[in-house]
Amino acid sequence: MSRSQRPIAASRPKRRLTMAQRRARTFRGLAALLLIVVIAVVTQVVTSGSKPSPTAPAVVRYSVGVASCTFVDTTRSTPNYVTSTSKLDRVLVTEIRYPTLSPRPGSKETQGAHPAVGHGPFPLIVFGHGYRLTPDTYAKLLDRWVAAGFIVAAPKFPDTNQQAVTQVGTADEFLPEADDINQPGDMAFLTKSMIGADRPSSTLCPVAHHLVATNKIALAGQSDGATTAVALGFDPKYGVKGVHYRAVVDLSGELFGAGSQTPDTLVVPANNPALFVAQSATDTCNPPQFSTAIYNGVKTTKKWFLKINDAHHLPPYIGTSVSAFNIVASTTSKFLANAFGTKLVGKSLMKLGNAHPGVATLTTGQKAPAIAPLTQAPGSCYLTS
Repeated sequence: MSRSQRPIAASRPKRRLTMAQRRARTFRGLAALLLIVVIAVVTQVVTSGSKPSPTAPAVVRYSVGVASCTFVDTTRSTPNYVTSTSKLDRVLVTEIRYPTLSPRPGSKETQGAHPAVGHGPFPLIVFGHGYRLTPDTYAKLLDRWVAAGFIVAAPKFPDTNQQAVTQVGTADEFLPEADDINQPGDMAFLTKSMIGADRPSSTLCPVAHHLVATNKIALAGQSDGATTAVALGFDPKYGVKGVHYRAVVDLSGELFGAGSQTPDTLVVPANNPALFVAQSATDTCNPPQFSTAIYNGVKTTKKWFLKINDAHHLPPYIGTSVSAFNIVASTTSKFLANAFGTKLVGKSLMKLGNAHPGVATLTTGQKAPAIAPLTQAPGSCYLTS
């Protein structure tokens, strides 16, 4: 029988699928479609030689661990202004504030907390306190720096810390300030000591093991501590060979010799550290003309000046002037992050510094902003509100 003569088979009735069967068929269809998409994506990656973009890491805000380490410089002496004698060494009891992940990110400082070793190494800030004060005076600011991912090493200067000055008595309370001249050496020695302490073989400061980015170091200070930091960073009398700083943060400091006929001259070293100056226009402890002299004297293009409109000498740096403190904390943190990075970009820094022009303004350029000079009044140095 030819193909054309074959009878046409009767059509079969369609089989009705159950609900479960329909679901299974739908699932198999989706699975097949997904497999096709995956194969297409993998093929494109392999043939193009590229890799899928990784998820951006979350921003880490660290908690603050606190430890104390003591470093002894046997090459320099320490005057004793109580007994009019001197010691043959300089003992630097140093407060180390470092990033930690315990007990929880962003929480308050914790004594002896485990360092966030897996997240480091971290840039180092060597900080100098003001006259008749201690590192703890600036705890809020230093903790903000640590939360941003930096280590802070802050020594108690042997003769100008609060306890040492108190022992001298009120009759000669400013006599120990003569030891300021030795403090740049203290900060340089501490820098070298922290670099050495980063090595696991060192027993000087175990908390620093594998924690310090030894090529990312900055100087900072407030008042006499800022004078110390500026001298070490830019004054050829005090610079130390082999120690290179990325940045200097000057919080209401002055030049050595300020007010005299021969103030010290500042020179930008070969490594060209960036400079950040903060100063209140109404500070009569270290008047504005002291800070503008520093800023104008450092001949670099990498410098910024934060003019605080109305605050005493301490409040913007210890937190009692809340609005000014917040701007100081945010701008210095950003400045340091930029200085420790590969590029010193200032756009976001300028935005932070000028977010509240009624409180402070941030400028850059060769000249400091014009601020009316004030008469120095030492009694205003310790006002806290």
